[in-house]
Amino acid sequence: MLLLNHLKGLNRKWFDVHLVMLSNNGQLIGKARKFADSSVIFNRKLGLDPHVIWKLRKFLIRHKIQIVHTNQWIDSLYVLLASNGLLIKRIASIHGYNYTWRDQVNRWVLKQFDSIICVSRALKLDLYKQGISWKKLSVIHNCYDESKFHLNTAKKRNTSTSFQLCMVGRFNWIKDQSTLCEAVGLLKQRRVPVELTLVGGGDKKLENKCKSICMLHGIEKEVHFLGLRVDVPEILNQMDCFVFSSLSDTFGIALLEAMACGLAVVVSDIPSSMELIQHGRCGLHFETGNVCSCTQQIEKLIQDSNLRKSLGQKAYQRAQDFQSEKVTRKLEKYYFEIMLKLSNSRS
Repeated sequence: MLLLNHLKGLNRKWFDVHLVMLSNNGQLIGKARKFADSSVIFNRKLGLDPHVIWKLRKFLIRHKIQIVHTNQWIDSLYVLLASNGLLIKRIASIHGYNYTWRDQVNRWVLKQFDSIICVSRALKLDLYKQGISWKKLSVIHNCYDESKFHLNTAKKRNTSTSFQLCMVGRFNWIKDQSTLCEAVGLLKQRRVPVELTLVGGGDKKLENKCKSICMLHGIEKEVHFLGLRVDVPEILNQMDCFVFSSLSDTFGIALLEAMACGLAVVVSDIPSSMELIQHGRCGLHFETGNVCSCTQQIEKLIQDSNLRKSLGQKAYQRAQDFQSEKVTRKLEKYYFEIMLKLSNSRS
């Protein structure tokens, strides 16, 4: 989705944009190809595919590519191998971690790249600690699609009289939806009328674990598991509050989208989320993984409608800094700076 936003917004008076994909997996490929000057799908085989490396190298030479920008670790590896000896600037955007041997491979690959884009300042510091040169690191935040996620002054309120909480994210241990479910259970013990909507697919075992927690606390009717949805903006516009309980993240796009809809937000105090809410100015935060702390912050918003309204307005204003058009302009400026370095190296 991020790549599609950039493809739509890049100024074609300045850039020719060629889209290369190593596989044909993905629901947005058809849309993305419409916004590229040319595109190709190589259908990479499992493992390291020498044939794809050779085809990619030929593609780079034929189209006289000057900058290659990757967004996944496997793409970076193939680009490094295919562009060896070519006068090309290699850029990689880092969006997250694999927490496996792939990260070790990626760190080695990144050290060979010319420049690395981090999606948050917290990630930049983390990569520096992992041995990546500070001079190579820059920050360009992720963006959201402002045509879909925006303040809806005529939002449809949920017909329930309960306070409406929401979290959007894949079921993954790192997202920690279980802490949020525990918090709702604690709120019910205190006789606070609240409902929670969880949007996202992912690990069924973790989803079932959350459902077991709900049964244990007797809140199975108050917690709604919606799975994957395409109508997330409409769902957000029925909510009172968005909670992001992740144990770790490089940049929370789901959090940003909720802020763009004008929702008051409660986040775990991980660095990337604290960066987004400006360390408490645009939202409340709780100690990561702490059920009581999470419950306390949610309860503040339930009890204080003025605070909820004020934080929702501040969250909306903060989100404007990350509109896709603004972030794409920053990316264009970044490309020009890279091109200047390339021009100087040639001369």
